[in-house]
Amino acid sequence: MRLEELRRYEMLTRVDDFGVSRAEQFPADSVGGQLFGTVHTIVHDAKDFVVANISSRSAARERTSIKGKAYRALRTAMLAVSRTSRAVAFETPALDDKFRMPDDHVDQNYIHTARSFVQDATPHADRFVAHGLPQTFLADLTAKTDAFERVILDHAAAKESRAAAGVGVSNTIATGFAAAKRLDAVVKNQFAGDPETLAAWKAARRVSRLGLTYPPKEQPAPAPTTVKPAA
Repeated sequence: MRLEELRRYEMLTRVDDFGVSRAEQFPADSVGGQLFGTVHTIVHDAKDFVVANISSRSAARERTSIKGKAYRALRTAMLAVSRTSRAVAFETPALDDKFRMPDDHVDQNYIHTARSFVQDATPHADRFVAHGLPQTFLADLTAKTDAFERVILDHAAAKESRAAAGVGVSNTIATGFAAAKRLDAVVKNQFAGDPETLAAWKAARRVSRLGLTYPPKEQPAPAPTTVKPAA
């Protein structure tokens, strides 16, 4: 949810409170009553979207962290196989050519490369183990590859969920904001002779904005003063 949308949502909640506290002046069948009813419904609908948006954002951040850990675990296991292949290649020439690390950091390239490592190392597993890798190195590499792939899918799903929630928030708040703009004329006409209520409405309709703070301009240094010697 963008900051501007959050501020508009906060404004709509104040407009809703204003309408609820003065419901008797805006019957349900009047234009004002209908517009306040729209805002009231949207505030409650948007609340669900806001919660979903925040929840999906937290899930995306969590999965980003998990993805980083899974990536590092997979890369470490791949590097061990690649490093060991260079030693094994002394007995099996050109074997190390099959165990080159990806030149980029594309997720799918790592997955495909890791699976090819498992496939190409399987016929020579004893030689890799003889050079210090654990007996389970192939199973371990497969498990880390599968884990990384699952995390990628979960991460993508979380991003899609967040995007969908964000669209819902934007559309809902835009509708409510339009209703609040229409209400501005209705309320000002209804309370034209009531400055206190109009002040309350103005406060409710205000969308807060954070002003930018700029550093003060540097003042030019004062010109040096020349002291004339006494005559």
